[in-house]
Amino acid sequence: MNKFTLPPFIQHWPEAKMEFEGMRGWMLKNEQGLVLIMLAEREIVIPPHVHEHEDQWGVVLAGEVDQSINGLMRTYRAGECHFVPAGVEHQTTLRAGWQGLYIFSK
Repeated sequence: MNKFTLPPFIQHWPEAKMEFEGMRGWMLKNEQGLVLIMLAEREIVIPPHVHEHEDQWGVVLAGEVDQSINGLMRTYRAGECHFVPAGVEHQTTLRAGWQGLYIFSK
């Protein structure tokens, strides 16, 4: 597995409060959206959920993530992107060592 090292300036962004143990994130946000860089220190299963008003776009920086979008499961690896439109159910399994960059619309 490749490992992406966060540059020091990102580590100075505000740290996001993450719902899941073993997950860390740093964010920038404004009235137009949210940029979130996250990592999983262990495997994390995020149950099915919906962002009613926000589109979600992500790119895997390192490791792998299994993502079910609207019932279709796919594994994404470093360099691969995925998009979840607002209102679409999705479920995620982050593999230990995964790192990703996500942008949410507002």
